[in-house]
Amino acid sequence: LAWPAGREPMLHGEAVAIGMVVSAEIAFLMGLCDETCVREHYDFVQATGLPAFVPSSLTIDDVLYKMSFDKHHVKKPTMGLPSTMGTFAKNDDSFAFEVDEEVIAQALQANMDKRPESEPTIRKAS
Repeated sequence: LAWPAGREPMLHGEAVAIGMVVSAEIAFLMGLCDETCVREHYDFVQATGLPAFVPSSLTIDDVLYKMSFDKHHVKKPTMGLPSTMGTFAKNDDSFAFEVDEEVIAQALQANMDKRPESEPTIRKAS
């Protein structure tokens, strides 16, 4: 994800950490995991010192737009989703789930609603 003009981009690992937490929010909304799984994702990511929240400088539309260029986005975004911490939910013979943009938007909003008022600093890529 790129920052708006004039800001540094996130490091890849920072974007992955946020994505892990948002994927747990998505799994919860789809009935694939419970609230404990979501909380554990936030706790784990925050314990590593990586960001767990979408930066306040990004909107849901910014994230959805960037996701449209992802290699896992064909007709709909396709992703692995947790059933418990460290375990992917199974979808028939696959671990891939197509996810409606509305569900992703709801998960992003849930993440943003949990964001603390003072966000941790995102490190600059060197």
